[in-house]
Amino acid sequence: MGRAFEFRKARKMKRWGKMAVTFTRIGKEISIAVKEGGPDPENNSRLRMAIKNAKSENMPKDRVDAAIKKSDLGLNPQIDGQLIRLPVPELNEERRTELKKLIKSIGEKCKVSIRNIR
Repeated sequence: MGRAFEFRKARKMKRWGKMAVTFTRIGKEISIAVKEGGPDPENNSRLRMAIKNAKSENMPKDRVDAAIKKSDLGLNPQIDGQLIRLPVPELNEERRTELKKLIKSIGEKCKVSIRNIR
C-alpha cells in the first residue's frame, strides 16, 4: 500500500494494543471492586475510584458495563446517558442461598491463600 500507510497502521496498532491492555486491567479492577464491596459506587470507594480511572482513560461505558456483569453477582447494569444504574435484586431466600454459596467459596479461597503464605 505504501510507506505512509504502513507507518500509520503501525502507529494505530501500537495505540490500540496499549488501549486493550489498559481496558482489560481496569475491567478486572472494576470486577474485583464489585465482588468485594458491592455494586453501589457511593458506598464502595474502590469501585468509585475504578470507574473514575476508567473515565480518565476514555474507557467506553459498554466495557464498564461488561466488567460489572462479569463479576457474577447477578447484576444487570443499565446505561442512562452519563449514569450507569445498577438495579440490585430483592434479597429473597433463593438469592440469599446463592450469596451464601458465593461467600463460602470466597472464604475458602482466602483460607487456602493464608495457609500458603504460612
